Amino acid sequence: MASDRPVPYGIGSDTWPGMSRLAADAAQVASVARTIISTGNDTDQDETVQRESLQEQLGDLRAAIDYVIGKNALDWGAVNRRRDRKRSLYERGIDEDQPPPPGQRDDDAAGSPGPPPHGHGAGDNGCPAPHQHARPARPASRSARRARARAAD
Repeated sequence: MASDRPVPYGIGSDTWPGMSRLAADAAQVASVARTIISTGNDTDQDETVQRESLQEQLGDLRAAIDYVIGKNALDWGAVNRRRDRKRSLYERGIDEDQPPPPGQRDDDAAGSPGPPPHGHGAGDNGCPAPHQHARPARPASRSARRARARAAD
């Protein structure tokens, strides 16, 4: 008879609960992202299907992140400060894994993000917000991408 005890690192485990779910959900997000990137989203597969798949996988990952933070007594404030700092950099077009563009000071990339953005996750109580209010960006249509490609030739 199979044991009813959860496996270490699994949901309900006494050892780092949720870590295996977090890793599995992160891998699923990476897989969907790779599909979109590798195809240029210009395939026979409807881009709406790809968008819906990405949304579902991101939702699963966010649930796993919230579970791991809560069940492992991690510091919501520290996690949210890090998230807000990274989001601020991304919104300004800064990717810390890339060298800074010419004319940008190195300390800008490492930067202090200023006031945290509003409506992007946790409130002052450190709990995640129930939903996002940002409007999703629409990927360029196939015809727009083809026109840009012809113009570049």
